[in-house]
Amino acid sequence: MRNPYEASTKIKSSDPDIPERWWWPGLFGVLATPVAMVLAVISHAFGHGDGFADDLLFPLHRPVRILLRSENVAAYIMYFGQFALYGVVLALAARRHRLLVTVSVLVSFHIASFLLRDRIADLLISVRG
Repeated sequence: MRNPYEASTKIKSSDPDIPERWWWPGLFGVLATPVAMVLAVISHAFGHGDGFADDLLFPLHRPVRILLRSENVAAYIMYFGQFALYGVVLALAARRHRLLVTVSVLVSFHIASFLLRDRIADLLISVRG
Protein backbone atom coordinates (compact mmCIF):
# COMPACT_ATOMS: atom_id res chain seq x y z
CA MET A 1 0.00 0.00 0.00
CA ARG A 2 1.22 3.45 -0.89
CA ASN A 3 1.92 5.97 1.84
CA PRO A 4 -0.54 8.90 1.45
CA TYR A 5 2.04 11.34 2.84
CA GLU A 6 4.66 10.39 0.28
CA ALA A 7 5.13 12.88 -2.55
CA SER A 8 4.39 11.64 -6.01
CA THR A 9 6.73 12.71 -8.80
CA LYS A 10 4.18 12.24 -11.56
CA ILE A 11 0.71 13.72 -11.64
CA LYS A 12 -1.77 11.40 -13.26
CA SER A 13 -5.33 12.04 -14.25
CA SER A 14 -7.92 10.40 -12.03
CA ASP A 15 -9.86 9.39 -15.13
CA PRO A 16 -8.07 6.65 -17.14
CA ASP A 17 -9.96 7.67 -20.31
CA ILE A 18 -8.27 11.09 -20.43
CA PRO A 19 -4.87 10.97 -22.18
CA GLU A 20 -1.90 12.28 -20.20
CA ARG A 21 -0.84 14.86 -22.76
CA TRP A 22 -4.25 16.21 -23.78
CA TRP A 23 -3.09 19.81 -23.23
CA TRP A 24 -0.41 19.99 -25.99
CA PRO A 25 -2.76 21.36 -28.73
CA GLY A 26 -3.65 24.25 -26.42
CA LEU A 27 0.03 25.01 -25.94
CA PHE A 28 0.55 24.81 -29.70
CA GLY A 29 -2.30 27.30 -30.25
CA VAL A 30 -0.78 29.77 -27.81
CA LEU A 31 2.69 29.42 -29.35
CA ALA A 32 1.34 29.71 -32.91
CA THR A 33 -0.28 33.08 -32.14
CA PRO A 34 2.87 35.28 -32.18
CA VAL A 35 4.26 33.47 -35.23
CA ALA A 36 1.02 34.05 -37.16
CA MET A 37 0.95 37.70 -36.05
CA VAL A 38 4.49 38.33 -37.29
CA LEU A 39 3.75 36.64 -40.64
CA ALA A 40 0.59 38.72 -41.03
CA VAL A 41 2.45 41.97 -40.33
CA ILE A 42 5.29 41.03 -42.68
CA SER A 43 2.79 40.24 -45.46
CA HIS A 44 1.64 43.86 -45.40
CA ALA A 45 5.24 44.97 -45.98
CA PHE A 46 4.79 48.20 -44.00
CA GLY A 47 1.87 49.31 -46.14
CA HIS A 48 3.24 48.16 -49.50
CA GLY A 49 2.24 44.48 -49.50
CA ASP A 50 -0.97 42.78 -50.47
CA GLY A 51 -1.62 41.20 -47.06
CA PHE A 52 -2.17 37.73 -48.51
CA ALA A 53 -0.71 35.98 -45.46
CA ASP A 54 -2.93 38.09 -43.23
CA ASP A 55 -5.98 36.98 -45.21
CA LEU A 56 -4.78 33.38 -45.21
CA LEU A 57 -3.99 33.20 -41.49
CA PHE A 58 -6.86 35.37 -40.24
CA PRO A 59 -9.66 34.99 -42.81
CA LEU A 60 -12.39 36.38 -40.56
CA HIS A 61 -10.51 39.58 -39.71
CA ARG A 62 -12.30 41.66 -42.34
CA PRO A 63 -15.83 40.40 -41.51
CA VAL A 64 -15.21 40.94 -37.78
CA ARG A 65 -13.93 44.44 -38.52
CA ILE A 66 -17.08 45.24 -40.50
CA LEU A 67 -19.32 43.71 -37.85
CA LEU A 68 -17.70 45.63 -34.98
CA ARG A 69 -16.97 48.78 -37.01
CA SER A 70 -13.57 48.98 -35.41
CA GLU A 71 -10.21 48.05 -36.90
CA ASN A 72 -8.36 47.94 -33.59
CA VAL A 73 -10.88 45.83 -31.68
CA ALA A 74 -11.18 43.39 -34.58
CA ALA A 75 -7.40 43.14 -34.85
CA TYR A 76 -6.98 42.41 -31.16
CA ILE A 77 -9.75 39.83 -31.16
CA MET A 78 -8.50 38.02 -34.24
CA TYR A 79 -4.74 38.28 -33.73
CA PHE A 80 -4.74 37.32 -30.07
CA GLY A 81 -7.79 35.11 -29.95
CA GLN A 82 -8.06 33.00 -33.07
CA PHE A 83 -5.19 30.53 -32.71
CA ALA A 84 -5.53 30.47 -28.93
CA LEU A 85 -9.19 29.52 -29.37
CA TYR A 86 -8.22 26.89 -31.93
CA GLY A 87 -5.77 25.51 -29.37
CA VAL A 88 -8.38 25.35 -26.61
CA VAL A 89 -10.87 23.61 -28.90
CA LEU A 90 -8.22 21.10 -29.99
CA ALA A 91 -7.09 20.48 -26.40
CA LEU A 92 -10.65 19.73 -25.35
CA ALA A 93 -11.03 17.45 -28.36
CA ALA A 94 -7.80 15.64 -27.49
CA ARG A 95 -9.10 15.14 -24.00
CA ARG A 96 -12.17 13.40 -25.44
CA HIS A 97 -10.16 11.40 -28.04
CA ARG A 98 -11.70 13.38 -30.93
CA LEU A 99 -8.59 15.25 -32.07
CA LEU A 100 -8.47 14.04 -35.67
CA VAL A 101 -12.14 14.81 -36.33
CA THR A 102 -11.83 18.24 -34.71
CA VAL A 103 -8.68 19.09 -36.68
CA SER A 104 -10.53 18.18 -39.88
CA VAL A 105 -13.49 20.37 -38.94
CA LEU A 106 -11.28 23.34 -37.95
CA VAL A 107 -9.16 23.11 -41.09
CA SER A 108 -12.31 22.88 -43.24
CA PHE A 109 -13.81 25.87 -41.41
CA HIS A 110 -10.61 27.88 -41.85
CA ILE A 111 -10.33 27.09 -45.58
CA ALA A 112 -14.01 27.85 -46.16
CA SER A 113 -13.64 31.13 -44.25
CA PHE A 114 -10.66 32.06 -46.42
CA LEU A 115 -12.44 31.23 -49.66
CA LEU A 116 -15.66 33.00 -48.65
CA ARG A 117 -14.14 35.98 -46.80
CA ASP A 118 -15.06 38.53 -49.48
CA ARG A 119 -18.62 37.25 -49.82
CA ILE A 120 -19.07 37.28 -46.04
CA ALA A 121 -17.71 40.84 -45.90
CA ASP A 122 -20.03 41.97 -48.74
CA LEU A 123 -23.00 40.37 -47.02
CA LEU A 124 -22.20 42.14 -43.76
CA ILE A 125 -21.77 45.47 -45.53
CA SER A 126 -25.16 45.11 -47.21
CA VAL A 127 -26.84 44.12 -43.94
CA ARG A 128 -25.16 46.82 -41.83
CA GLY A 129 -25.86 49.46 -44.45
